[in-house]
Amino acid sequence: GDDKTHALARHNLYVSNAMIAKVKQAIEDGALWELVLLQSRAHPKLLQAVKNLMSHSDWISELDEITKPRALYVTGQESKKRPEVINAVKRLERVSSTNTMYLEPFGEVKEEVLDIYPFNGVYSMCDEPHPKIRDIYKLRAIMEYQFGEGAGELLPDNLVVKKSRNTKRIRWLYRGKNMIASVRASDHFIIPHEELARGLLQKFPHPLLRVVMKDDKEAMDCVREGKSVMCKFVEEVDPDLRCGDECIVVDKDGNYIRCATLHLAPKEIMDFKRGMAARVR
Repeated sequence: GDDKTHALARHNLYVSNAMIAKVKQAIEDGALWELVLLQSRAHPKLLQAVKNLMSHSDWISELDEITKPRALYVTGQESKKRPEVINAVKRLERVSSTNTMYLEPFGEVKEEVLDIYPFNGVYSMCDEPHPKIRDIYKLRAIMEYQFGEGAGELLPDNLVVKKSRNTKRIRWLYRGKNMIASVRASDHFIIPHEELARGLLQKFPHPLLRVVMKDDKEAMDCVREGKSVMCKFVEEVDPDLRCGDECIVVDKDGNYIRCATLHLAPKEIMDFKRGMAARVR
């Protein structure tokens, strides 16, 4: 009677609290999609709900991060509809290379970008070894993937590439004695410095790659000093950017202010009146 009902209620509370804790931890770890996809296998209705959710993946992908601190975990065919995969497949269209290989769940992937997220965490047991690709070709392809078609042309043939002594991975890019970019170790993305950022501004027309600040001198001066860009001071942002992308902060006239990493999705930046829009290095 009452004892059985009480015991069942306690059990349900424990299970609910455990799942809430698991969801919180998954959000903290950036693994919420993996948790959702794995838990959906527990019941046919849950799996159907996930499939219905995946039908909105194009919209969800606009709000998702372009890079994450952990590898993509492939759980099955539904992984092809994950926001990370949709964003990656769209960006592969920018890369002009003809060297391709098939990689689940992305399909045909340009070999030059296999070192960057999300491709660097996904391997196929059936893949044949491929010939070594020169660093300059890899870097140019990564530039196109990140910033747009033709961005690789900004890296000269005499580019000096310096690698980490410990990992032997590319870390710094020089034009002569000037460092024009660094390469992030976690995802192998290129972080442009001022010289390269100004080249990107000349290469790509407004509003591409840009976060345009409102005409507020005090706010712009703060950003020049290295403080972050706040949402309430943003006039416009390139809608094709994604959270985690490298962007260029400019004024209304298109003049360079600072390089930054986008902290929110463009839609979120334009909707929010509080919080950080882009993190300045």
